Amino acid sequence: MITVLLNGGLGNQLFQYATGRALAERHGVELRLDLSRLEHPEPGDTRRNFELSSLCINASIISDTDRKPCGKYKAVLNRQLLKAGLPGFGYIVLREQSCRFDPLILKAPFSCALEGFWQSERYFGEIAPLLQQELRLKQASKTWLESVSSLPDSTVALHVRRGDYITNPAAARFHGTCSRDYYRKAVGILLQHHPDSRLIVFSDDPAWCLEHLDIGQPFRLAADFGLRSPAEELMMISCCAHQIIANSSFSWWGAWLNKSPHKMVIAPSRWFADTRIYTGDLVPGSWVRL
Repeated sequence: MITVLLNGGLGNQLFQYATGRALAERHGVELRLDLSRLEHPEPGDTRRNFELSSLCINASIISDTDRKPCGKYKAVLNRQLLKAGLPGFGYIVLREQSCRFDPLILKAPFSCALEGFWQSERYFGEIAPLLQQELRLKQASKTWLESVSSLPDSTVALHVRRGDYITNPAAARFHGTCSRDYYRKAVGILLQHHPDSRLIVFSDDPAWCLEHLDIGQPFRLAADFGLRSPAEELMMISCCAHQIIANSSFSWWGAWLNKSPHKMVIAPSRWFADTRIYTGDLVPGSWVRL
């Protein structure tokens, strides 16, 4: 079976689930989710909840009893064996080496654990239709259904990520935030192609957006729609015609789950504060990087 050690918010959990799901599907085995990192975060990590329970995922949760043999994921796979295509023996752990796509992960054996973020659709692109089917709300609230049905065809979801990117010193140093200039340029480019667009701003800091987000166009706040959960907010982003995303896995998934072949997605060129970190595998080639 394939085990995924979940870490981070909804967007990161989706990357981890999708990569594990692709491996489980390839081998025809069960996918299990380990919530220990969510329940006991590392010092300095932002505390997160298990968010995938709102979606129609195909995975089971590891119990405390099942988790014990895994220990603290100290048994690391001999990568030379993986390169040779050998399955190895016993229970192995695959740890992410960098932000680059690692093709060796696609050779992972049928019994392993994944520890990392896996932020590239190249890990799971082969099961994209399956993920599009599974990653939907189990039960949509009446408010959500009414909000989505009221969206004009030309709606653009614009995501402003602040939260722990501002309040957590470690996250602020590592991620940084998108500038107001980025959003103004992105809106300008999108309006050149879709001049009738209407903007909805999704943010974990709507008060800041009301006061400081000057994008040269009027906008509505998603907070005014009365959405109940991050999953509902994410799915509403995906229901918009186009997306302007932040350097955030949350809005990345909102854009990726938009099934329209005519969508326009604009993403920031700078994903991390340290521009030396490679992100060429993170943003799909059909999206615009600005």
